[in-house]
Amino acid sequence: MESTKKVQGKRKRTRSPRGAARRSSRQHAHCHPVEIRRKAVQLCLEEGFPIRQVAREIRVDLSTLSKWVRVYREQGEGGLESQPRRSNSHGSKVAPTVKTKVVDLKRRHPDLGIQKINHFLRRALFLPVRRETVRRTLHEQQPLKKRKPKPRRT
Repeated sequence: MESTKKVQGKRKRTRSPRGAARRSSRQHAHCHPVEIRRKAVQLCLEEGFPIRQVAREIRVDLSTLSKWVRVYREQGEGGLESQPRRSNSHGSKVAPTVKTKVVDLKRRHPDLGIQKINHFLRRALFLPVRRETVRRTLHEQQPLKKRKPKPRRT
């Protein structure tokens, strides 16, 4: 007698991690070599092929190819070359006066913490500043004392 197991209800499917299938097949604009970009732009501009068709053929989003065409028209072939990635450090966006106020408050009142300084700057001086900005500023200027860790309760 042959034993066959029947699955009741829905069958459980094994899935790849979320988005893994999409990520593996999709390429980003910086993945395409300059020659591919140049050829795609030439097909659109010089050969007269529709942008939509060229984008589908080289598996690039329509907006990406449109951007390449626009950059090529504005900057020439040099614009198609990949530029170095930008870092997240855009410099300090905090006004120097805010930084000096934070440090000055901490020096005058060493017992004030980050949150109290933040509240004072916002409510008394009407300076728009975040708690993280106060913490970072104090850390840069070194008037912060390192706290002792609280003893663990058992």
